[in-house]
Amino acid sequence: SGYASLAVAEFPRKVVWSSIMTPLGRVNFFNTHLSNTSGATRFVQAGQIMQFVRAQEQANPGVASILTGDFNDVPGSGPIQLLVGNGSDTTFDDTFREANPSLPGFTVPAGSPTSRIDCVFYLRSGQFTVEQSEVTFSQPYAPNLYPSDHYGVMSTFAKQTTPKISAPSSIVFPSLLIGTRDSINLKISSASIVPLEIVSITNSDPVFQIIGV
Repeated sequence: SGYASLAVAEFPRKVVWSSIMTPLGRVNFFNTHLSNTSGATRFVQAGQIMQFVRAQEQANPGVASILTGDFNDVPGSGPIQLLVGNGSDTTFDDTFREANPSLPGFTVPAGSPTSRIDCVFYLRSGQFTVEQSEVTFSQPYAPNLYPSDHYGVMSTFAKQTTPKISAPSSIVFPSLLIGTRDSINLKISSASIVPLEIVSITNSDPVFQIIGV
């Protein structure tokens, strides 16, 4: 469906976007391959990928955004940390780490694994959850011959149910004199790519009134 060119080190690199219509809704799928040699360039490329993903999501809202590829960097490195951020809805989650919190995982080099550089990420604001994630292509098809110079990662997703959004359990008003009144504004919002729908608002105490929605 489209692509963006990334900062160049040893070779030109891109992030490729596919808009895929599924029975669950539109999935924005991204694939990339970061620089082999330059960590500084990989960091720049990761930032460019984030910008490209946000632009496509805004123009083509979907139920989920998935980013895969050979990132040439291990979990905990600067470029990967830029993608996963601080856990906010605008950043990605590492599916293998979420499904296997006690395992470091590994994908490279095939036949003598030492670290994981191939990842499947998904944007936290989407409607998917991770069911499982595992290392693949890890068995030779002939003596010392593997399907790739890396192992791979395969993740399985499910669509999460619509969460129920509840207001705070209590709203504290300041002390008031008898016969006076005050009001408090309550704002409910969602960082998800799916529009927030407020189905109903009820008031169980006649002392209080809802004066606007």
